[in-house]
Amino acid sequence: MSDRTVNNAAYPLMACAALFWAGNIVIARAFHTDVPPVGLSFWRWVLAFALFLPFTLTLSRQQFPIIRAHWRWLAGLGLLGGTVFHTFLYVALNTTTALNAAVIYAMTPALVPVFARVLLGDRLYLQQAAGTIVSLCGVVIVVARGDIDILRDLRFTGGDIWMVGAVIAWAIYSVQVKRKPADMHPNTMLTAMMAMAVMMTLPVYLWEHMTVRVMPVTVSSIAVVGYVAVFASIAAYICYNRAIALVGPSKTALTAHMLPIFAAILSVAFLDEELHLYHLAGATAVAGGIALTSAAPSATTGSASTT
Repeated sequence: MSDRTVNNAAYPLMACAALFWAGNIVIARAFHTDVPPVGLSFWRWVLAFALFLPFTLTLSRQQFPIIRAHWRWLAGLGLLGGTVFHTFLYVALNTTTALNAAVIYAMTPALVPVFARVLLGDRLYLQQAAGTIVSLCGVVIVVARGDIDILRDLRFTGGDIWMVGAVIAWAIYSVQVKRKPADMHPNTMLTAMMAMAVMMTLPVYLWEHMTVRVMPVTVSSIAVVGYVAVFASIAAYICYNRAIALVGPSKTALTAHMLPIFAAILSVAFLDEELHLYHLAGATAVAGGIALTSAAPSATTGSASTT
């Protein structure tokens, strides 16, 4: 498959993942006073696993020897991409804004090539670095709303520190996905990762439930959990993991630069905020950065399947 064909398949997947995760941030921030962070993280994975397992049970049984052989790697994915990233994200959104969270999340493309170089030995291309910078400029335009004074007035809170931890976990997860064994089906990997995330989040959830906040059973909480389970868990992870298999972790990390753009669009659609010229300028810069990065050769290190 040619690089152009691969890129044409990968970047729509990245866009879908970014859209679903932008909704995750907007919704989690909107309902942070109603839904406790660890409770949201735990029940999203419980529901996602329950919905996904019927479709992958037969396949997972057939591939159980592969799961057993690589359970430590799968546990790492569940810990990093399931428990740590999303729990830290939801904790962060209790004390920081969705804007700050999106800004910090946009650090991901700068971290992934570093971890990919250290953990996988991937080569870092100049075009990748240049594309990341151009794309990040687009994010800054949106965040600043065309006004540099807004960036000067940004204030970082304890929640921002949690968000930095979440981004580090996500960057390492993005690199580790590339290690997927060639004979492991992507759906088997995702099913096992969900199971690991449930098990690893459970002790923290029980602690939160008994000592901090109880997860309410309301129409709002059920709707929030339903969204993050179906779209931000199942659909987004399928798209993201598939993109990593196609173009590698460093290029796929540019999903982080698409996310703030979609967050702005969702704010216009659901929070009655106005669309401004700086949104379009930022989106153009992000698109240019992604195009520049996509022109760099794809990383070949690793054994991720492209099935």
